[in-house]
Amino acid sequence: MTNDERKVWMMARSKFGPNGPDVEAFFAEVSEVCDLERWRVLLGGESPSKAVLRAMHAVREVGLSASVDSAIGKATYDALPPIGLSDASFPGLIMPFSSLIEMLGLAAVALALGERLPLEHRRTLLGPFAAAGFSSVAVGLAGADTELGVDGER
Repeated sequence: MTNDERKVWMMARSKFGPNGPDVEAFFAEVSEVCDLERWRVLLGGESPSKAVLRAMHAVREVGLSASVDSAIGKATYDALPPIGLSDASFPGLIMPFSSLIEMLGLAAVALALGERLPLEHRRTLLGPFAAAGFSSVAVGLAGADTELGVDGER
């Protein structure tokens, strides 16, 4: 087995599906972020928009296997850094900490689906993480740089 064949075989065996290494890199980065300010940037955005609702609908339409969905659900909670994040950690912010769990899960699903999820929806779900300095989401935004400006705006 060549190195390329082994890589393909390992990716297919990931509990997160064929794009598992991207999801694993995201959760690894999430688990290491102990800087409260980065979490504030992520949670300080606007409340979920119609674009987020459309992206969630698209995720359901594309579909994810039950085993990958379950693995992402568990990993979402396991990935949170051990710094005691809670709603009380972010007084006055628009989005409560509980929304972070949903944001993390949806970002991981967007990475797991990869190009099966249209770029518009990947941008919606992964963009806030990129804006907060999460470099691991860049792979899910591949192609967005030709459509977006430097600050991520159209």
